[in-house]
Amino acid sequence: MRFDIYMHREDATIHDKLDRILNILRSMQRKEVIEMGVIDDLQVNVNDLVAKVAAIKTVGESAIAAIQGIALQNAALAQQLADAIAAGNPDAIKAASDAIAAQTTVLNDSAAAIAAAIPANT
Repeated sequence: MRFDIYMHREDATIHDKLDRILNILRSMQRKEVIEMGVIDDLQVNVNDLVAKVAAIKTVGESAIAAIQGIALQNAALAQQLADAIAAGNPDAIKAASDAIAAQTTVLNDSAAAIAAAIPANT
């Protein structure tokens, strides 16, 4: 009869190395989760910035359109006054003068509102 005895010695260094590898992998996984959160936050910030730029662009385009409209109104008022003077019509001159004064009031009020809105970022 034959008896075979095998002795196995567990190599602790291999288990230690595997444990270290597992710890490194877990650490990398935690860092990845944190980095993904940072990336998500950055994406939200980028989206907010894009929306703000779009709003500024819209406000800028609106301001340009308003200024162009004011220029057209002023040209029309100037022509109205010129026509009244050429016709020698005192009532038409008075009406053109009143319209210019009303336009000036509107522009002054708008300038004050814009001046107040700029520092308030609104």
